[in-house]
Amino acid sequence: MYIIRAKNKFIILDVHVDDLPLLVNSPTYLQIVEKELQQAFPITDRGPMNYFLGMNLQRDRAKWTISLSQTQYIQSVYLNVLTCYVASK
Repeated sequence: MYIIRAKNKFIILDVHVDDLPLLVNSPTYLQIVEKELQQAFPITDRGPMNYFLGMNLQRDRAKWTISLSQTQYIQSVYLNVLTCYVASK
């Protein structure tokens, strides 16, 4: 994870394998950083992030909130445990 601060602007880059989510407080700053990254690496903008590292992300811009959920992960773990339990009988 990299954190960059410049005056009243900031960006957080969270590098994970082939994902690079960017968190910024300025759309203009986001465009500048994306342009710099595109000059150095082949990148694709996948739009707003909905899922990352086993977590569902839901953003409510009107309320200024971000909700995290691991429902999908919990269901997959439960299914694996259930499958192992049934297979052991």
